[in-house]
Amino acid sequence: MGLLDFITRRSKANDESSSPRAARCDHYTFSHVVLRDSVFDNPPHAVSQLASAGSGDFIALLWEQVLSICQHFQQKVSVNPDDILIHKIPVGTFPCVLIEMPTPQFETEAFFIALVLTLDMADQSWKDGSRVVRFLTLEFATGNHQDLQTSIGEWTSRERYISHGPGPYPSVDQFVAKVSELVVPK
Repeated sequence: MGLLDFITRRSKANDESSSPRAARCDHYTFSHVVLRDSVFDNPPHAVSQLASAGSGDFIALLWEQVLSICQHFQQKVSVNPDDILIHKIPVGTFPCVLIEMPTPQFETEAFFIALVLTLDMADQSWKDGSRVVRFLTLEFATGNHQDLQTSIGEWTSRERYISHGPGPYPSVDQFVAKVSELVVPK
C-alpha cells in the first residue's frame, strides 16, 4: 500500500463513527515517509540532528517536505510541527531518540517513533548497508472493542515495514519497555 492509499482512503459506510477513516496526510507523511527517508539516508546524521539542541530546525526542514507532499495531494495540514516532542532515552546501551507525535486520531498515525542506533559510531558500518538503526512506531489501531488499541510496527528499510503485533498503552515508559524487548540482545 502506497502513500496515496493511506491519504485518500475514505470510509465506505455512511456511518463514519463505525468505519475506518484515512490517516491525516501530515501526521502519516512525517512519521512514515519523510522521517523514514531521512533516517535511512544517513542514520547517524538524522538521529544526532534530532538529539541535538537544534532538533526544531531539523524538524522544520523535514516539515517543508511534508507540506509539499500534502499540497501535491491537495490534503489539508492540521498538525503543528512545534507540537512534535523529542525525548533522548537510552535503550539498553544504545542511543535512542523517541519522537512523540501529536495525539493520533486515525489508524496508522503514530503516538511515538523510536530511532535506536545499533552501530559503533567509530566504524561507520552503516555505509555498507547493514542494519544500524531500528525505526519502531507505536500506532493507533482499531479493533472490535472500545478500549484504546495500539500496534507496534517497524520500518526495516525504505521499502519494508513489518508489524510486531499489538502494542502497549501509549506512554513513553511502556513504549520504551517494548522497544527494549525488541532491540536489546538477550
